[in-house]
Amino acid sequence: MSVSFQGVDRLVVTFQAASGVSRGNLVTVSANGTVSAATSGAAPVGVALNVRGGYAAVQLKGCLEVEYNGTLNLGWQEITTHSAGKIKAAGENDAARRCLVLSTDTTAKTACLLLW
Repeated sequence: MSVSFQGVDRLVVTFQAASGVSRGNLVTVSANGTVSAATSGAAPVGVALNVRGGYAAVQLKGCLEVEYNGTLNLGWQEITTHSAGKIKAAGENDAARRCLVLSTDTTAKTACLLLW
């Protein structure tokens, strides 16, 4: 038997996608109803699951796997973006989002997060 968190309380919303948003990007709300690829040190609102025709399906809530840099602690963690597709533990002056880190793979540098 294995453990799986996929599908837990998942919420996906469609936004307009600013230029440069692609699948797997951490995103932030940049204008009314529009997301942009998150820049380093930003608090991500979610992850772009798909981008097509100028729109992005963005997962705002639930479990997802993302790449990370540095060290992440298991449990409740303040995260920020390191780049458009990666997160890191938030520093003192970073915009941050609180999430639950359920697991990490230190070899692949991926983490399973539960977003609320």
